[in-house]
Amino acid sequence: MPTLVLLNVGNAAAVYLLFVEGKDFGLGIVPMFNFDGESNFPTLFNGLLLGFGSALASCISS
Repeated sequence: MPTLVLLNVGNAAAVYLLFVEGKDFGLGIVPMFNFDGESNFPTLFNGLLLGFGSALASCISS
């Protein structure tokens, strides 16, 4: 739960910097926390969740 809050705060900061301040990079926050792109922290987090879920399902099935 705290990780999701951190990702949403990062996305809010990225959207603020992108649309209000007009900065498309913003100290690396915009490309790393923007939910509209790939190769960023939310994509990594979702990949880790899928990997953990599949490993857990594998352990349960055996």
